[in-house]
Amino acid sequence: MLRFVNARVLRDGALENEDLWVDTRTGRVVDPMRRFYEASSSRELEVETRVDCRGGIVAPGFIDAQFNGGFGIDFSSVEQMRERENVRKCCRELVRTGVTAFCPTLISCKPHEYREILANLDAFMNDPEEQNHGARIVGLHLEGPFFNREKIGAHPLENIVSPKDSRGIEDTYQNELSHVKLVTLAPEQPGALDVIRELRKRGIVVSIGHSAATLDQADAGVGAGASMITHMFNAMGAFHHRDPGIIGLLGRHQLHDRVSFGVICDGLHVNPASVAIAYQSHPKGAVLVTDAMAGMGLPCGSHALGSQETLAGSVVSMEECVQNFRIFTGCSIAEALEAASVHPARVLELPAGQGNLRFGSEADFVILHPETLRVQATYRAGVCLYSYSGHASVS
Repeated sequence: MLRFVNARVLRDGALENEDLWVDTRTGRVVDPMRRFYEASSSRELEVETRVDCRGGIVAPGFIDAQFNGGFGIDFSSVEQMRERENVRKCCRELVRTGVTAFCPTLISCKPHEYREILANLDAFMNDPEEQNHGARIVGLHLEGPFFNREKIGAHPLENIVSPKDSRGIEDTYQNELSHVKLVTLAPEQPGALDVIRELRKRGIVVSIGHSAATLDQADAGVGAGASMITHMFNAMGAFHHRDPGIIGLLGRHQLHDRVSFGVICDGLHVNPASVAIAYQSHPKGAVLVTDAMAGMGLPCGSHALGSQETLAGSVVSMEECVQNFRIFTGCSIAEALEAASVHPARVLELPAGQGNLRFGSEADFVILHPETLRVQATYRAGVCLYSYSGHASVS
């Protein structure tokens, strides 16, 4: 049994001055009162290890729903995905930024590229041993290829496909999609609503993005089953007072329990004032994403990444996104942390025991400096996978 003391624990939207108890056998958060009353002997109440968090914040581990790559690795690279060590490297390094779960994200690819990359990632996820040494892959995010050709961003134009012209989901992705958690598409494209409905039947979350949809078309996408907006404000039509487009979904208060929005808080993709407007319009819908690409985590310097001359993915970490989000919006620490944990867990439809620290939940959490919110330690299933030197004392 592990007992984390001298900490403020984030649970159900509030930071409480209490201890966190973790059962090392199950890797889950324990209710100490229930444990006390159910114990048959004093021996069962013994604590194996006591961790002094030195006033730090204990919060659910961060969940990144849009991670294209980092540390020199690109999940859309056929060559790099042939080597499992490249996937392992991302999993190992992400915990240093507080991320305990993520969705490797593929940009628009050709069918034969999807076939090989998805097969390799399927094999990785099917191996339980591979998921034990770093951040866990909770599913794949396929960002494309059913986009509006006017809003492709850094995606290769030749890989963009119309749902109407495709021969079906399997033919497009060359995969049964058993490990796919999220798909981004443009709802205004002919045949897109049928694709949304089919994906939802398979239990796959659908996000609206890379789209020039009108508000009516965005509404239709939500009606068909879409429940998220990919990187709000980027690769979509600009706000207009007569037709606000996708951004207008922020004003649909009756849809706020159904629609969330991803936002990149690097200060470059979205102006801080715009982040604040989105947050104030729909606080519970904010989902922090890095949209990180291979350059994230590399040393300072110049790095060649792709050939598109446009704003592409970021090099910001989730740790930095949380810090920036709090500054940009003026929200509380608890609200900033939930936007990187509770909210993405909800929109990704993860099991109830993930993305929170309720009793019985999986003990995936991060210990943060109480003022700077810098990551001090990251735990998965109660096991410390990263620790900043000197962050806490163990007894």
